[in-house]
Amino acid sequence: MARTTGTKQKPARDIEAILIASVQEAVEIAQGKRAPARMYSMPMTARKVDVIPPPQFTSSKVYQVREQLGVSQAVMAKLLNVSAPAVRAWEQPKSKGKPSGAAARLLEIAAKHPQVVLGSMSVKPSARKQPASSRRGSMRAAPKQVRKRA
Repeated sequence: MARTTGTKQKPARDIEAILIASVQEAVEIAQGKRAPARMYSMPMTARKVDVIPPPQFTSSKVYQVREQLGVSQAVMAKLLNVSAPAVRAWEQPKSKGKPSGAAARLLEIAAKHPQVVLGSMSVKPSARKQPASSRRGSMRAAPKQVRKRA
């Protein structure tokens, strides 16, 4: 005696009807008469896309990007995750060093979308602007507080 698993097989006529309905639905989707039930997106691979290389940055362009961001060379170095001497070298007109690779791509992003780069920065509380009278080296000295002993 043969064992059954409890699953029922559909008659051949039902399967044929399902296949015909499925093909008709596919034709309607292809003709734009019906929206697909699901959409699948395939990942972008090196075979399918070409990535545009980052632009070449001259010393003046590096300086312009840094000035646009309003940061020092040291802060720019931290934002790009490179050394401060590298940023200084990039800004020197006669220097052979130019940003390349990831640094060039980050400079491109910083030039096009400065808020993205500046969003990764936070200002230290002690670095916020202080009134002129409380800064060190101010022309006018603040009055000294004298404590009386009891």
